[in-house]
Amino acid sequence: MVEIIEVKDMVGHSKNDFRNKTLANMWIEYEDVAELKRAAEAYGIKFIIKRKNDYVFALAGTIFYAKE
Repeated sequence: MVEIIEVKDMVGHSKNDFRNKTLANMWIEYEDVAELKRAAEAYGIKFIIKRKNDYVFALAGTIFYAKE
């Protein structure tokens, strides 16, 4: 089961911030949070980070992202 964890802030606030700080080589955006959750479950991810309307998780240099 994937759990959504709400945070106040996260490192980088945009695609470019993540890339500039070398936290991500690739950025994959999903149309909705349900799709993001399915992808997280398929990869065995336990937590998705939520900040305001943004949902994100990272795996091997790739950021997986959806907006509410």
